[in-house]
Amino acid sequence: MGYMGFGMQSWITNMKPKPFFGRRDRPGSEHTEKYAGQNIQDFYHLNQNKLENLAQKKPSLKYMKTLRTQIREEKNKQMIRGLIIIAFSLLVIVVTINYLNKRIDLF
Repeated sequence: MGYMGFGMQSWITNMKPKPFFGRRDRPGSEHTEKYAGQNIQDFYHLNQNKLENLAQKKPSLKYMKTLRTQIREEKNKQMIRGLIIIAFSLLVIVVTINYLNKRIDLF
């Protein structure tokens, strides 16, 4: 038989599978009478989207200016973070080499 993971208890090998969604014929069909005859648009209050306007819309100049400044600030922050990480890494390397030079005569 092989390894079963739970051991060789007989109750594990005699287990029956659970019925799928209980014993219902159609899951989710209990409340269909309540909404029968209603349109989905009325129930969810959805409006049809018109996608042809998306290509024609252009952002305003004010929005584009604020977006450019935000992108520039993010790039500056990333560059500063990178420089700080590089400087810290170089400092750690120099301190490690200096420590090892004193302990072990490397140079």
